[in-house]
Amino acid sequence: MWYRYPPFFLLPFSVFAFLPLGVGAFVWALGKCAVALVLIRELAGRLDVSWGVGRWLPAACVVAPYWMLELRYGNAQFYMFGLTAFALLWAASRPRWAGTALGAAIAIKVWPAFFAPLLWMRGGRRAAGATLVAGAALTLAPAAVFGWSTNAIWLADWYAQESEISADAGVMWFPSQSLYGVARRYFSVIDYSTMPDTNYQTIHLAELSPETIRLMWLAVAAVSCTWFFAGAWRAAGRRELAWAALGFCVLALFQPFAQRHIALTVLLWPAIVAAARAEGWARWPLYLAGCISVGQLLFSADGQRLLLVMGSDAAVVALLALSLLPHVSAPDRRVTH
Repeated sequence: MWYRYPPFFLLPFSVFAFLPLGVGAFVWALGKCAVALVLIRELAGRLDVSWGVGRWLPAACVVAPYWMLELRYGNAQFYMFGLTAFALLWAASRPRWAGTALGAAIAIKVWPAFFAPLLWMRGGRRAAGATLVAGAALTLAPAAVFGWSTNAIWLADWYAQESEISADAGVMWFPSQSLYGVARRYFSVIDYSTMPDTNYQTIHLAELSPETIRLMWLAVAAVSCTWFFAGAWRAAGRRELAWAALGFCVLALFQPFAQRHIALTVLLWPAIVAAARAEGWARWPLYLAGCISVGQLLFSADGQRLLLVMGSDAAVVALLALSLLPHVSAPDRRVTH
């Protein structure tokens, strides 16, 4: 297949190749369910909020459709999300374990590296050092099994794939749900005849060059990510769960390519935190995100294609981010005597 993972992926996951397909798929999905339950319990405990129907139902509406897609397609993405999430949760109390978890995730997927600055802010040099050591050691570990040259060739194949995705991520496979992919569809002409599914509609409002759109996306992404990390740095131990939740939204919106059934499994954390912390008007974006997420299931195949082209999933992520913004930007309440 065209898809490539770093060679380290072969080592922990090759055991599933020795199981009958049905058994392996069941164990793989069961593991995801276990990770999800533990993570939800951990987040709910730290948020310390009463979880009535009014709290958990909007979050469930946001997450459930993506969770069904995750189980259907069987990607490894949710495991990488789990490693990243637990790394963020363990950063202060178990920095070495946190760094090892994030390093392992980075050795399989690129995107967990986005959270390395947050881990360093919370876990300090021990967490950062463990991330570097684990990431490097696990990336090179397959050389001991397959040989240095084979490991190097496989790493080169994987790097070539990632470079191609980054270079033209707006037009690969399925409509990307990152802002870059959405902008490509609105502001340039996409030829869907070369894609696996040729039935997507064109909605372009302008015909800018792909390079112009790419430069605009890079500028907006650079400003947004700088604002995010600067805000997380100033928070310095306050509202950590909310800043991490916003970070998952920023990642989904500004990465080069966001495929809905792969990239958007990270919305579990933002949806839970938004449901627990959003108050007043900030709850309405959460409700709207849940309506869009579930509402897509009610459309026909052609209707769902049109919604994907329009960027419906990107809208869900943006609404979650909007729901979180008042909480992360609110001034601290200090008790005076």
